[in-house]
Amino acid sequence: VKFAAIHPGGPLAEQAIAAGPMLPGWQLSFSPLDARAFDEAARRRTAAYIWVGFLAVAAMAAAGLIVVQAFRRQWRLARLKTDMVAAVSHELKTPLTSMRLLVDALREDEVIEAKKTRDYLELIAGENLRLSRLIDNFLTFSRIERNRQSFEFGETRPEDVVRAAVHAMRERLQPPGCQLEIDIAADLPVLRGDRDALVTALLNLLDNAHKYTPADRRIRLAVYREVNNVVFAVKDNGIGIAPRDRKRIFRRFYQVDRRLARETGGCGLGLSIVEYIVKAHGGAVLVESKPGAGSTFRIVMPHGGAVLVRS
Repeated sequence: VKFAAIHPGGPLAEQAIAAGPMLPGWQLSFSPLDARAFDEAARRRTAAYIWVGFLAVAAMAAAGLIVVQAFRRQWRLARLKTDMVAAVSHELKTPLTSMRLLVDALREDEVIEAKKTRDYLELIAGENLRLSRLIDNFLTFSRIERNRQSFEFGETRPEDVVRAAVHAMRERLQPPGCQLEIDIAADLPVLRGDRDALVTALLNLLDNAHKYTPADRRIRLAVYREVNNVVFAVKDNGIGIAPRDRKRIFRRFYQVDRRLARETGGCGLGLSIVEYIVKAHGGAVLVESKPGAGSTFRIVMPHGGAVLVRS
């Protein structure tokens, strides 16, 4: 800054001030030596203030967004718990009520008829199997939600997985109610996976194929090798899936046909569990379907140390 003293009678400066009573008539003024540098410093300081303000507003907005996301997450969890309780209550009540009615009907008979008793016992066995499947799905879903689901990976033969799944559903997959075709290719490679978890995934696909085929059920279960993958394919002649629903069917509690699901049982957890298990094994679940023309679900699993190859 340049300072200047102006003697009495000298030219007046715009920024000049009186020097004081000890120097009557004298004036003092100052001006920056480099006005551009002064202006640049002022602009930099102004820009700094603006950036500080912007960052403060951005921080407040980010904090608000985090709070909103946390609130939405808590709301979704609360809604999920409500849906879970409602689904458990409804789905467990149906088979229990059916079994109670069947048992009461048998107890009321004064004369025990062998054929009727046999038929009722088969119905009770079916309801018991349905109840067991529901409980297994609920427990699996609970472990997944709490990150408690663990897998014991080991050598697993694909044909063993198929036999275990079909054996668990043998009562529901027998004629005349259902025609099941099984095609297992020869010389399938050994998979590295959790056998029980893969059986659970295949069981859910078979259960859906049976559930969403109202009558004249024809289900085909095929296991074959495709490039570096082993494929479990379940094909049915059921109601099919509309294109808009194909991405939604893997959501929890989502059901394509709620009316049919209420009649046959289920709460929309099966496919979400299938997807979770298969992804944990490094595989993928693919679906091909048309409304009214049935569906084909494929579990594509890489074998050995191979990488998943989509065909």
